[in-house]
Amino acid sequence: MMIQELMPTVRSKGIAVLLLDAENLQLSPEMEGFLQQQCSFQITCKIAFANWRTLGNIDQSLYERGYDLIQVPGAKDAADGKMITFGCQLRELYPKAKTVFVCSSDAVMLSLCNCLLQQELEVYRVIKQDNQIKVTKYPNVIKKVLLKL
Repeated sequence: MMIQELMPTVRSKGIAVLLLDAENLQLSPEMEGFLQQQCSFQITCKIAFANWRTLGNIDQSLYERGYDLIQVPGAKDAADGKMITFGCQLRELYPKAKTVFVCSSDAVMLSLCNCLLQQELEVYRVIKQDNQIKVTKYPNVIKKVLLKL
């Protein structure tokens, strides 16, 4: 009975969602753990976007780590467009989402970050800069964290 009483409290806390432009940025399991440490909520949903035919067996690795894989055609910026479209519906798809990690170095993802902010979500940009992964709370840059690769 005690477990049943605790479950609604745990569920009401919310979740974190990780959106990955796999054509633009690769995350190792260690990097995912690092991102989890930056967040108050458990990263429950991990979604990667790419034309998987062009990335070798990266899809297998991500799938084994619990990612939902979204295939896009080989057109230029197709992964970006799909990730933005998907992200703009995030509140409807994941009503318990509180935090979102937008993992892409593409500048066009600022549009997605703004859309997520309008949905009252806490947003973190994750980009690769030189040999480091940079995590920045969006829109303000109060919280910056660097992870050397």
